[in-house]
Amino acid sequence: MAGVATSRIAGAAGLLALAASVVGVLFEAGFPDTRDAAVLSQFVLDHKDMLLRQSVAFSLSPALLMFLIAGLKTRIARSEGSTFFGDAAFGAGIIWLGLQIAAQCLQVGFTLATTSDMPLSMGAISSATAMLTLSGIVGAAFLGATGAGILVDRQMPVWFGMLSLVAALAQMLIWMTAVVESGPFSPVGWTACVLQPFFVVWLVPASFLMLRDRPHSAEAP
Repeated sequence: MAGVATSRIAGAAGLLALAASVVGVLFEAGFPDTRDAAVLSQFVLDHKDMLLRQSVAFSLSPALLMFLIAGLKTRIARSEGSTFFGDAAFGAGIIWLGLQIAAQCLQVGFTLATTSDMPLSMGAISSATAMLTLSGIVGAAFLGATGAGILVDRQMPVWFGMLSLVAALAQMLIWMTAVVESGPFSPVGWTACVLQPFFVVWLVPASFLMLRDRPHSAEAP
């Protein structure tokens, strides 16, 4: 019963994390795709309250996702097989969430520091953007290890394992945009907007599968 309860807590936490992300998106105005400090400074001044509320929501979501990641680790390793993929997924997932929260700390920092007399620090905004995009490689490791663990031990549906691998590929492509300064393949370009929803597509079934707490393998207890 304890395993069922913790699995359902993990699933509920995943849905709450999704809700927090949706709230954050509601405050999204989209940074201008430019390296002009004056333009970016004016944008921050015009949307200061929105950016602060967005960071609060986007930092709450990773904190909730921690419980889902812990639940997935337990589910993947439920058989008597190796815990290698479950351990790898958990480690990568925690690092990924930590980097996301750190990026929001940077956003709060440069938002509060920017005033009409003090222009936006390009170093701070570039660091926040780089942290979010480069963290995609750790997100890819988390999703890839999750998918591999599912395909090996079959403790969850095979289709969800394949979906995890597709979401991992999307995160890897996000990671590759970190070195592009502007244009459609930059961190704020339209390709990033297309790739980001892949994680949401993964998160919804992940949460509901944890809420069900029914191991896919017939050999599972």
